[in-house]
Amino acid sequence: MISVLIVDDEQLVREALKLLLKDASGVKVIGEAETGEMALASAREKRPNVILLDVHLPDFSGLYISQKLLRQYPETKVIILTSEKNKTFSRRLLEVGVHGYLTKEAEQEELIQAIKEVQKGKRIISPKIASQLAISKMTSQVSGVLDSISDREMEILLMMVRGVPTETIAQKLHLSPKTVSTYRVAIFKKLNVKNDAELILLGMRQGLLQE
Repeated sequence: MISVLIVDDEQLVREALKLLLKDASGVKVIGEAETGEMALASAREKRPNVILLDVHLPDFSGLYISQKLLRQYPETKVIILTSEKNKTFSRRLLEVGVHGYLTKEAEQEELIQAIKEVQKGKRIISPKIASQLAISKMTSQVSGVLDSISDREMEILLMMVRGVPTETIAQKLHLSPKTVSTYRVAIFKKLNVKNDAELILLGMRQGLLQE
């Protein structure tokens, strides 16, 4: 039996996923979480085989939580299940090693099959995401601007464009405010922006505020 943990901040989405998986042969939902903090705690307590993880959570992004889960529980498979359309962010998640990437438009059978396939050690990417990434790679229109940004900088950037204060970012990522400020300066320099307004505008153009 493949045990599954559902992580999404929307209760309706969690309920819908539980309903989709209720009668799936060989699959059992053993828990749910609505924040990144709760996801880490549930993963530690329940040790699920597979985690269905939304990209945007109230406290942390899917990028940060994915990295934490993959590092702390290498035997657990992580499937991103989201409506996120940003190609660069999708590529980042795949680069950190998530085992599956599906859109929330995935059909019931596609979701169940993905859970079973990643448990076997395979990597599953929805055709829509794969197509977007292929087009992005060919045109290089999206990835160029953000390619110089490290994973840690991307994590901070995602919060900066949403107006999260430096002190809050520091608390969430367990860093000092001074360290976050240093990252801010580096991000501004790499992206060639002079202030928060320009950064937010760039974030909108790059699709970082789509959800």
